[in-house]
Amino acid sequence: MPDPATPIVINCAGRTRSIIGAQTLINFGVPNPVFALENGTQGWYLNDYKLEHGGTRRYPDSAAPAGLDAARDAAQAMALRFAVPHVDAAEAGAWLNDRSRTTFLCDVRTPEEYASGSVPGAQSTPGGQLMQATDQYVGVRRARLVLLDADGVRATVVASWLRQMGHDAVVLEGGLAAALACGLAAPAGPEAPVCALPGIDAAALAAGLAERQLLALDVRASMAYRAGHVPGSRWSIRPVFARDLAGVPRDTPLVLIGEADQPGTATLAAGELAALGYSDVRLLAGGVGAWQAAGHALASDMGDGEAASGLPDARCIDFLFFVHDRHDGNKEAARRYLAWETNLIGQLDAQELATFRFA
Repeated sequence: MPDPATPIVINCAGRTRSIIGAQTLINFGVPNPVFALENGTQGWYLNDYKLEHGGTRRYPDSAAPAGLDAARDAAQAMALRFAVPHVDAAEAGAWLNDRSRTTFLCDVRTPEEYASGSVPGAQSTPGGQLMQATDQYVGVRRARLVLLDADGVRATVVASWLRQMGHDAVVLEGGLAAALACGLAAPAGPEAPVCALPGIDAAALAAGLAERQLLALDVRASMAYRAGHVPGSRWSIRPVFARDLAGVPRDTPLVLIGEADQPGTATLAAGELAALGYSDVRLLAGGVGAWQAAGHALASDMGDGEAASGLPDARCIDFLFFVHDRHDGNKEAARRYLAWETNLIGQLDAQELATFRFA
């Protein structure tokens, strides 16, 4: 920014990324007054200001050399302040092959940069998302997180925040270039269980439903079920099988309906059902796509959400309505989301708060 007196206002859709972004600029030593827009675009909308949609403006993908050098210097200062360790590719490789402790290799560049080429086995974890939605990328507590970039800046910034949140995050020295030069690769993670369930085709399922000889159980996401499902099928997922199947005789044949490209979901569901005593569990081959291809129609609940299937909002435990509806012109959903987010800290106990390490 040419004029150090010019205020800089950072915004996101809500609060998290704008606060992180604003504080990052402050941590970088930017001399300008830096602010986070309170409640982001939701706050703007709740104050009855008009939002612009469909914008495509963005900063260049590559920084000017002078700006990049200054950013690297600032990142080094952040690494010292927040005690961000760096590891070389050899040590990172040893960690990745150590089966006694989980290590995640995280490429914090943009998805477009990741798609153009990355380290084999690394996952795409765009920096801002990795900081605010860590659980979507890291499924093991106390795991090591090895972060890489291609500019010597972003990985350090992201690691500084993750370490403040209590994660064991480190930066790969030399980034992408060093990793590729030494042939670093992350071993494949656990494979989804192979679906070995006996199959049933759409014609047999239709006949069984018509004759009331079986129960069709849709184990997809609740919103996918509402959008279109086999008529007469029920929706349920593993955490609530016992409740939803109460009173269903254990010798009832069950036909699972899952996503055709995610067979592991149905396999895990079958294991849960077996533990409940159901031994005759089958799978609709090809899922709802095969049902439609066979000439059968789907029932839909998208509308009032309480239609023929009787799947009310309260049962959709896999979907937070206010998180999604807040961007669809629903002011009450936006207010609920902001109230939920601002009250998160109050829900933490002393032990949870102690995991944070602020410098």
